[in-house]
Amino acid sequence: MASDVEAAAMEEFRLHASEVVVSRHHPEAFLIKFLHQHHCIEALQKEYAKRRGIEVHFIKWRSLKSAEGTALMFRVKLYFDGVPRHAWMPDVVERLIGRRCTLEHLVINLVYPTETRSIDLWAWMVNPSSIPKRVWLTFTKLFKDGSRDSVLVEEEPPERWQPGVKHPVLVHLEEIHDYTAARIDLSDQTTCDRCAAASPLGI
Repeated sequence: MASDVEAAAMEEFRLHASEVVVSRHHPEAFLIKFLHQHHCIEALQKEYAKRRGIEVHFIKWRSLKSAEGTALMFRVKLYFDGVPRHAWMPDVVERLIGRRCTLEHLVINLVYPTETRSIDLWAWMVNPSSIPKRVWLTFTKLFKDGSRDSVLVEEEPPERWQPGVKHPVLVHLEEIHDYTAARIDLSDQTTCDRCAAASPLGI
């Protein structure tokens, strides 16, 4: 029980109830949070605590312990053509670039744009060839506050019928900066810029 682990820590290090919190955790059995850093250091040095037959072992928690490494080595400039004006919101843009990209920054001002033809942005990704040519932006209920629940982004139109409206959004890849063979100094882009074919938006 978390309460037993908390009691063992309080007794071993003479803590008040507000100075330590224990919660169930995965993959470890429990996560122990100390209010003061010196108590955490003391617990790690002590390595364990005992109380009424319960033995608690302290190991430093690392947030990246179960994570896998990845390298987003391609910086891309994208244009999204066909996004309705009422959907020009940061959270909608992040959903448009999907799971394949991480947004770096927007080139256009979403609130006061100088033109509303397309949403232009820079993003980082693992593989530019995985960028779809078109996505479907579907609104399944009245879109008044930008609620995520009202917006669906898919590469294919929804299979099941549902009330709402859908917009085809064309995705244009304007530039690719390839850092897979870059020198250690990643700020030097002179040898790793690649320009895609001219965007039809300029026609």
